Amino acid sequence: MPPALGKIFQFNLEYAAFAGYTHIMQVLHSDERRRVTLPVPAKPLDSWVPEVVRPDQILLTRVKKPAPQTARARIVKRGGYSVGILRRRIDPKAVERALAEFP
Repeated sequence: MPPALGKIFQFNLEYAAFAGYTHIMQVLHSDERRRVTLPVPAKPLDSWVPEVVRPDQILLTRVKKPAPQTARARIVKRGGYSVGILRRRIDPKAVERALAEFP
């Protein structure tokens, strides 16, 4: 770059209105059980998805929990047993797949 052109692009950061993207870095420490306390934007019971970017860098992304859906069941007596009756049918194959996950 010619010296004259360099003086045109030269400016002092003390007087610049915008110096580029800056963000606050905060050091977080883990305890002996690898627990970390997250700073202010995090709320109790938030859910986070960790993504290992590099061996020494983890990116946390907050995810929203789906609204809880309570199962509304009626309790009726059938053959001497109390049985819960749901409004929606339970897929027997889905139950088998769920039970197959457990030893």
